[in-house]
Amino acid sequence: MNRGRARFAPGMLDAGRVVFLLVALWLAWRQRFYLGIVFGLLLATGFATVFAATYVALVDRTISGEYAIGLLYVGPTTVPLAGLAWLPLAEHLALTFVSAFPAFVALRRGLRQGALSEDGRRWARMTDGFLVLFCTSAILAICVAWASFMLWREQG
Repeated sequence: MNRGRARFAPGMLDAGRVVFLLVALWLAWRQRFYLGIVFGLLLATGFATVFAATYVALVDRTISGEYAIGLLYVGPTTVPLAGLAWLPLAEHLALTFVSAFPAFVALRRGLRQGALSEDGRRWARMTDGFLVLFCTSAILAICVAWASFMLWREQG
């Protein structure tokens, strides 16, 4: 049996979400939006925890091949680790709610400043990263909930 090193590459969507998170953190730092920085660091911690747990599961070979498509195209956030089938839904819901709060606070501040003012445009640019994270996490939560419902219906 080949016991070579497991290669870990985050899926395309999760890699994009991490890039948007880094952009959102950088813009929050420039704007001195401390709430965005705190919630962005919470998101980064969540992503890092899931990535590390998925890497450990790949090395220990506890993930079966049926999750390969989800792992390849979406990323580690779709893998139910430790046999917990509800974990991907909980991860996506947590990422959705954690990214929603700074997005809506920054959007509200930008709208209050006015769309044509320099401050309003700065807040609008900073909102984009958090809004992309919110939208992709919400869409993935809906997709995972739908897939879980279909599997539950098929089994029942």
